[in-house]
Amino acid sequence: MYRNKLSDLLGYGIGKALLQASLKWVDVHDIHEISLQVIATSEKAISIYKKHGFEVDGILKQDKKRSDGQYDGQNPSSFFR
Repeated sequence: MYRNKLSDLLGYGIGKALLQASLKWVDVHDIHEISLQVIATSEKAISIYKKHGFEVDGILKQDKKRSDGQYDGQNPSSFFR
């Protein structure tokens, strides 16, 4: 239900703005490493993270089970300053 509503918000730069604000907070608080996980097939998200300095550390195969019973892999990524 919420996924359909959230898809209406795609393309407005909200994710990019939130990521930039998070990275600014990281700088202000002198944090040297942060990490995240993103579904391996989410090319737009991976592209945004890479543009902001994240590097893929690997792939966690069959990490997330979808509602259809299939599994998605995850790309754990890290950002270092």
